[in-house]
Amino acid sequence: MTRAAGGDLAGVGTTCPGWRAWRTRDGALAARKGGSPPAGPHARGGTQAGLSAAIQTAITTGLPAALRPAEDAALGALTAAPGPLPVRAVSGASGLHIATAARVLAALHARGLVTRRRRGRGYRYAPAAPQAVAATELPGRD
Repeated sequence: MTRAAGGDLAGVGTTCPGWRAWRTRDGALAARKGGSPPAGPHARGGTQAGLSAAIQTAITTGLPAALRPAEDAALGALTAAPGPLPVRAVSGASGLHIATAARVLAALHARGLVTRRRRGRGYRYAPAAPQAVAATELPGRD
């Protein structure tokens, strides 16, 4: 990402206090609320009007919590599975170390993105409702 060049994006900070805008390498526009997690753009747009609309949407709906790469891999393995999986199976399907898979699944469960049921000494995990998973995606994220 590159820094905002000139005054074409200076108006974003005026109309939306606390937001910083820049032009990406591919020429698109991106903006984020300064100092707010998650890192990276919170809004994207092809034009300044589109970017302003995306910022207003982010302001009204709230900033979504982005998934980290390990969380994305574990959730992807669970959604591709035909049923609930134990930690070891998630580890094998996602390529994560078993300790990392266990930690990530516990974090996803705490955020309400996966469900778990006790099975013997361990748990079997399954993805939560599709609406909860869709809410974690950033606007403009592919």
